Amino acid sequence: IVKGIAKEVAVVIERALLYEECIEKQRMDQELNTADSIQINLMPQENPKLPGYQMAAKNIPSRMVGGDFYDFISFDESHLGIIIADVSGKGIPGAILMASARATLRAYLEEPHGVEWPITRLNEVLCRDTRPDQFVSLFYGILDVEDETFTYVNAGHNPPILFRGHEKTEMQEGGPVLGVLQDAQYPQEKIQVLAGDVMLFYTDGITEAERSGEYFGVERLMELVEKDMSRSSEDIMKNVLETV
Repeated sequence: IVKGIAKEVAVVIERALLYEECIEKQRMDQELNTADSIQINLMPQENPKLPGYQMAAKNIPSRMVGGDFYDFISFDESHLGIIIADVSGKGIPGAILMASARATLRAYLEEPHGVEWPITRLNEVLCRDTRPDQFVSLFYGILDVEDETFTYVNAGHNPPILFRGHEKTEMQEGGPVLGVLQDAQYPQEKIQVLAGDVMLFYTDGITEAERSGEYFGVERLMELVEKDMSRSSEDIMKNVLETV
């Protein structure tokens, strides 16, 4: 009789524990859904429309939320800021750091007065407020439509690639990742933008996509875009994503 009662009690306890786990999972799912909605709202809801330019962008997190982000800042009719970044960590910790870095950078981008100063300030803030194992790789540039120039600084991010005819140039000028070296310098570079140029911005979610132990890689990405240079930016982006 005692054994029988013990078994019944054990079943009841096990069911109660499973029920508690189920409730906890539902709560976590609700919080993740909320975080996902917030993160989606932080991303641009539409691509900028500038005369003479085409733009396409998409972010697909590896989990429900993630640490990669991009942004467009329309300063005025002739100046457009472009940001792409990747923070250390995935999931909720990465998403929190992403939101913090984005908000801080946005606070410094009031006017299009160069790109070096706001990135230097952001690095100082991240060095002060984050742990040593937390960092952000980021690329920031300003497109000047009237002068047909692009001024940028690269803070340890995967170098965007400029395709011009058969030439491919990686935009590397800048400094280390943000949040590691307090006194790091971030020199900027200005390049001319010509008709027919294609600029590709990406994170390692593309190049480190893996199959059978082999990474997708930068070379394959370059070859893919080079073949599509005559197509629209939307078509180029879709082809990259479908291929990956």
